[in-house]
Amino acid sequence: MDPVERALDVALILMRNGGPTALADQAFQNVLKGYGLEGVSTIWRLDSMVACARYGEKSVTIVRRVGPIGINLARASEAAVLGQRVAKGQVDTDDLAAEIARVNAINPPYGRGVRIVAAAFAAAAFSKLAAGDWGAAGIVFVASGVGQFVRSLLQARKLAAAPVTLACGMLSAFLCHLHGSGPAADQWIHGRRFSALPSGRTGTNRARGILVPGPGDRHRVRLRRHHVRSRRARMNIAAIAQSALWAGLFSCGLGILFTSPPRQMARTFLCGLAARLTRDLLMGAGMSINWATVIAAAVLVLVAVAILREQIASPVVLFSGVIPLGAAVAMFRMIMGLVKVSTLQGDALSAASITLSADMGKVFTTTLAIAVGLGAGMAVVRLLRRESVWVGD
Repeated sequence: MDPVERALDVALILMRNGGPTALADQAFQNVLKGYGLEGVSTIWRLDSMVACARYGEKSVTIVRRVGPIGINLARASEAAVLGQRVAKGQVDTDDLAAEIARVNAINPPYGRGVRIVAAAFAAAAFSKLAAGDWGAAGIVFVASGVGQFVRSLLQARKLAAAPVTLACGMLSAFLCHLHGSGPAADQWIHGRRFSALPSGRTGTNRARGILVPGPGDRHRVRLRRHHVRSRRARMNIAAIAQSALWAGLFSCGLGILFTSPPRQMARTFLCGLAARLTRDLLMGAGMSINWATVIAAAVLVLVAVAILREQIASPVVLFSGVIPLGAAVAMFRMIMGLVKVSTLQGDALSAASITLSADMGKVFTTTLAIAVGLGAGMAVVRLLRRESVWVGD
């Protein structure tokens, strides 16, 4: 078989199993490097891959269709590792066809039932991450589980992925709305339900009891203020730690959905926890959310490289760990805003447009901050170790 065709076979595994285009191109170039072939130009699209090579005076163009795209990052990661092994000469080119067949035979490490539970658990963890209570988490768990179950049944019938995902997402949202309908429906938006003050008093009354002392009570009030400030500091640290814990659990649920190998679960948890903890601590210290996100994404890469075997970061771990840093709630509001804007008029339209613009700006800046942070972390590792940090086991 032509070396370019074998390189396309490896890249095709990545494209069909949820791997990024940049990683597919890197694996393609690694295989060509193992063959000692250079000067091959490529065109990458979601539906096809095109490679153009010259053999002497002859030019050859090879086109491969991608076909249906699924999620099996265990297989995608193994294909990326295979490309790197070929580039280093660890796999003989005569054995590459057998290695490609071996990678294509890798099945998802989890059954349908496990993935359904993982999807429900990830949704419930995200609800807690967004400050929802246990009641909201339970409702989201059930709604997400039902949606994922129906999705798995429809996918088994080889239906198109996009309309199936849309229909099942609408089903899960409808189930959440059923539990949130009525006078308090707005409290259940995004799986969140907020409680009143535990004391039953308003914040103004509580502040008045502390900040308006009587004669001779100044020393006692100063002690009370110091106690309240210390208590608030402890509560903030506790909230940050709790948020980081849920972020780690959320990353684990996503890791199962992304078919991360079981041996990666503890590493995925640590990466998600470290990234969210770093961002929240920096924000608590007064840093802006964008710069805190940049640093947290860079820390995620460094932590992933530090704890993984051979100090090479797995894309499954990075993807699962970085998602809790994203502006998911703002993105959901943005999608809903796009739907509502077309039906509003007058002042309501102006208010919805302002909210939509703010959400779009937040999604854009947060996504850009994550990209810059990941790039900075990878640049640091490349500088220290002079090797790529995208591929892993």
